Amino acid sequence: MTRLPLSRRLAALALFAGLPVAARAAFVKGPYLQDVAQDGVVVSVQLDAESPCTVDWSAGDETGSVTSPSADFHEVALTGLSTGTVYDYRVTCGDDVSDPASFVTAPHVDAPFAFVVMGDTRTDTEAHQGVVGAVLSAVGEPDFYVNTGDLVENGDDGDQWSDFFDIERDLLAGAPFYPVAGNHDDVANDSYYVQFFHLPASDAPSENWYAFRYGNALFVVLDTNEDFVTGSEQADWLEATLDSADADPTIRHVFAFFHHPAYSSGAHGVFDADECAEVRTYIAPVLAEHGVEIVFNGHDHHYERSYPELTDGVTWVVTGAM
Repeated sequence: MTRLPLSRRLAALALFAGLPVAARAAFVKGPYLQDVAQDGVVVSVQLDAESPCTVDWSAGDETGSVTSPSADFHEVALTGLSTGTVYDYRVTCGDDVSDPASFVTAPHVDAPFAFVVMGDTRTDTEAHQGVVGAVLSAVGEPDFYVNTGDLVENGDDGDQWSDFFDIERDLLAGAPFYPVAGNHDDVANDSYYVQFFHLPASDAPSENWYAFRYGNALFVVLDTNEDFVTGSEQADWLEATLDSADADPTIRHVFAFFHHPAYSSGAHGVFDADECAEVRTYIAPVLAEHGVEIVFNGHDHHYERSYPELTDGVTWVVTGAM
């Protein structure tokens, strides 16, 4: 869906909120968007001190406001929204007011949409900034964004997470974010990764494997840092998820995301070939059997894609291009 010019959206938001258009507030992180659906989205923000936060939103004559109790980290769920609709929003936490931004709720089945995939944003901040700038310049605000893992170099380092969110601030304010667990991210129960990311609700034993529906497509995210061999909990969950997708006639496309590639001509594909071989042995046949169209991976820091006629009809894309 085409979004209105920014100047018109800012004017509309200022009118309904009764507030002047303000410069960016000094939030620690965010606001950033997660877990978008046809009728809602989650708005997250981290503060440097505890405060209540209010999210004001509008779409034409439709307006609303949700307030979250005092805390230094907020995940505010906006619900009851209209399908496939552009919403403007702004977050107020104490005296801090975010820049107005916008998002679009998930569309009806068969409506077109655009998403962005990149990965391995961990070390080269200059390249990271360049890619984010190119996305915003070429695509504007994609409907959502998936990172194929290794968001940071050291998942225990809070400063690196601050750099990640600073660089991606404008992108994450308008594109709901779906992360993939990389080997550098540290996805333990008390980690920054778990604190910062509100992943879609799932029946998976691990919250780092999940699936979400968008339009006529299903998006399946795996964690290849965990056991995925035949008979493992993750393999069983993947089979069950794809079986359900096969039985749903409204799902026309299935895409998969995980960090370690099955096919790569990069350093990991050459020197860590056993990792790739395990993915080819245990995951690739399952995806091919269920007609998954495209798989997106990272781990190696380049871009390449396979020929589907050589990989059982599946296109494999390495997009760890930082």
